[in-house]
Amino acid sequence: EIQVSKSQEDIQQKIKEIEDLKQRVRNMNPTYGEAFYLRYFLELDYSEIADALSISVSVAQHRVSKAKALLRAGRAGENDA
Repeated sequence: EIQVSKSQEDIQQKIKEIEDLKQRVRNMNPTYGEAFYLRYFLELDYSEIADALSISVSVAQHRVSKAKALLRAGRAGENDA
């Protein structure tokens, strides 16, 4: 039997991490933050993101990739183009 119980502290830590990520995405250049939000928080696929933002699928993929790179580099609040 697999036990999948998390302590209240673990759950609170995960909630904090998600809220911190959402804040970093909000502070990001909207060009990239919007695409990232649609992909990972609303779970849209790239064609749905492209439709929602009136861009091509390849541009949607690029924007999500750029957002992820900015987040990894800790530069989500910078106004990168």
